[in-house]
Amino acid sequence: IRAIAAGGFSSVAIDEAKQVYTWGDSSDGQLGHGDNISLTGPQIMKVPLSEDKEKPDFRGTFRARTVTVGPSYMLAMGLEEEQEKASDPDNVALQLNKYAWGCNSHGQLGMPYMNSRKRKTGSVVLAPEKVPFLKKWPFKEISCGLEHVVAIVNL
Repeated sequence: IRAIAAGGFSSVAIDEAKQVYTWGDSSDGQLGHGDNISLTGPQIMKVPLSEDKEKPDFRGTFRARTVTVGPSYMLAMGLEEEQEKASDPDNVALQLNKYAWGCNSHGQLGMPYMNSRKRKTGSVVLAPEKVPFLKKWPFKEISCGLEHVVAIVNL
């Protein structure tokens, strides 16, 4: 295990291959498995299915370099599997994708307006979803609060 975090009633771990495991309460979808079923032990997260693509027979695992946990939501930074394989793991200047899932009651997922899936503030996101407008910001660290998120940005 390379990282572990807990918040509210859920927990997350990242293994050496950057695969993400979550467990605990998922009443707001904060475990990111596409449902709101709570888990008593770690379960690996799968890559969310895209509504814009044909449904594959096999889904890979969701990967992240960091995950932070709020009381009913999670945020992650990382690359898609193929990007990760081709990248230098020590490159701290690399622009990482930002993902969010769980409760978005106050826009804490970074999706306060309509996003690509037509969600507004107040909805629940059951699986990791990219937060596109955050891609341009080189975040060094993200931390979740009760209903807000703070970040340290490299300028």
